[in-house]
Amino acid sequence: MDGKDSTAHNILEHMLLDECANPKRLPLSLLEAITNNFSNKREIGRGGFAVVYKGMLGNGTVAVKKLSTTLDMHEKKFSEEVRCLLKVRHKNIVRFLGYCADTQGEMIGYEGKVIMADVRNRLLCFEFVPNGSLHDYITDASCGLEWRVRYEMIRGICEGLQYLHENHIVHLDLKPSNILLDDKMVPKIADFGLSRCFDANQSRDIASKLIGSIGYLAPEFYDRQITFNLDIYSLGVIVIELLTGRKGYSTVEKIVENWRNRLEISLQDTPLQQVQACAEIGIMCIDPNPENRPIIQHIIKRFMELGSTEEFVQAGESSSAAQVLTLEVPVSIPVGSSATSSVSTTNAGYASSTTTEAMFIISPNGKFQQKIKSWTRGCLLGSGSFGMVYEAISDEGMFFAAKEVSLLDQGSIAKDYILGLEQEIALLSQFEHENIVKYYGSDKDESKLYIFIELVTQGSLSSIYQKYKLRDSQVSVYTRQILNGLIYLHERDVVHRDIKCANILVHANGSVKLADFGLAEISKNYMLRESKGSVYWMAPEVINPKKMYGPSADIWSLGCTVLEMLTRLKPFPNVEWIEVFFMIGRGEQPPIPNYLSKEAQDFIGQCVRVDPENRPSASQLLEHPFVNRPLRASFESSPPGLPS
Repeated sequence: MDGKDSTAHNILEHMLLDECANPKRLPLSLLEAITNNFSNKREIGRGGFAVVYKGMLGNGTVAVKKLSTTLDMHEKKFSEEVRCLLKVRHKNIVRFLGYCADTQGEMIGYEGKVIMADVRNRLLCFEFVPNGSLHDYITDASCGLEWRVRYEMIRGICEGLQYLHENHIVHLDLKPSNILLDDKMVPKIADFGLSRCFDANQSRDIASKLIGSIGYLAPEFYDRQITFNLDIYSLGVIVIELLTGRKGYSTVEKIVENWRNRLEISLQDTPLQQVQACAEIGIMCIDPNPENRPIIQHIIKRFMELGSTEEFVQAGESSSAAQVLTLEVPVSIPVGSSATSSVSTTNAGYASSTTTEAMFIISPNGKFQQKIKSWTRGCLLGSGSFGMVYEAISDEGMFFAAKEVSLLDQGSIAKDYILGLEQEIALLSQFEHENIVKYYGSDKDESKLYIFIELVTQGSLSSIYQKYKLRDSQVSVYTRQILNGLIYLHERDVVHRDIKCANILVHANGSVKLADFGLAEISKNYMLRESKGSVYWMAPEVINPKKMYGPSADIWSLGCTVLEMLTRLKPFPNVEWIEVFFMIGRGEQPPIPNYLSKEAQDFIGQCVRVDPENRPSASQLLEHPFVNRPLRASFESSPPGLPS
């Protein structure tokens, strides 16, 4: 080793001792020396674009990542990865020590001639993390890592991701094999080969092609939009894996029960309350609608709240409502709202807001409707991408859901979200129907906007079918009400575009409410063309960019929703969303199990006819035998929309 390499060797050893030292440019000869010329015996990992070697120093060990350099694309990957790594330093992110960008001329044979060619070597040097990747430790609740370790892993991953997002970095390949564990099992996010560094005011980018790892890719990535929400979805998959040992959706109740069996403690004990909170966070993060996912700051805030037993018990007592309202409550901003108010927070963590406006407003049907004049914020029910949802009570004693939205975030995603809310309220403010969730108004102060909507007590149909196996008679009752709501919308040329169980809420008396109008649009003469919705429930014409569509797209989604209620599975179960997207685009229908009743099979089959012109309307479906069956028992007070 010459004098220059010896100096670099000493510098690298010093960096291992000084955690504040900045990454350095490292000579190729040094990295060759410490890896024994990239010996196969030193190889510790291999991926599609790189091989990782163990580098031995006098006072420790490092990891050297050697990138493939056969394509210009890999040169760009290297530059972007270094750019991101130079910006980060956090206990939950693998430490970056330096890089090598070496290009040397070499005489090689080519087509019978000897020519001079550039040989490029692109390498990265990191701290060595001894316990491998999280992938090696994924098991179900019955064995493997104890709860305390898993909980600290989840918190650590979230804290690392918060640091990345606050530094405008989207990881884009978050998965267990890219999370390394040190000697104390502290998680460290690694592999920034696909990451994007945004500018300070940037919140999205466009990918030239599909990138990432199947199983951890968010459903909306089919349109190549890169946003922070992609990482949140991947985080949710990882959290569910750490809780259950497998990818995919599970219920909070099932997860908690499995851990209760292992820990042999009561539901009131702190570990099980931590399990419940992590399960709720994981399920929120994998919501197919990116606008319903929490931002990482809200997740961290939830972890901070777990430190208070009283706050945690409150969250636990309303877990089913929290699941639903976090994911599915529609929220809206009044166009041209002039409400002004002050909001104060008490020592108990509640807030009160008072306005001086009139106590009543005129509804779209010309009826007097109570307006929320002053109110008190109650317990946290959950969080979405841009706000927190609380239970609230007005001074007149009416309960409702209040969503708190920050007015300080001026990024482009936030602005788009606000525009979507304005579109939603422009529609909701015109609606009054027993099967559509009610909007009550809004309130604001200098930094926050509060949006008031109907509090629906039993949550969504997806939470209902997770707890109960629904019979035909029950699904029939719910479906008839959904049809009544769709008839009301379609008569006004409104297409919902996101009909599914998660967006349909249920009151304790069995009445059903269509919710989440964030994608709804007015369509005259089948003029919609944008491909919007939740992939598993989207109609073929919505996916096909060459076709226009209208209300019949909701009918396809309704058929998928009825199928979902009866099977307790989303359409096309056990198939990755990207494959489902192309399957539907090719005109494939969701499989309808033979064990369903003939009436149910026929109803669903009519809804999911590939040609939209062959699908019946909502009014025609009301005459179908599946929704015209006699009830076995009568209600004392029948839910709205039911036959008496």
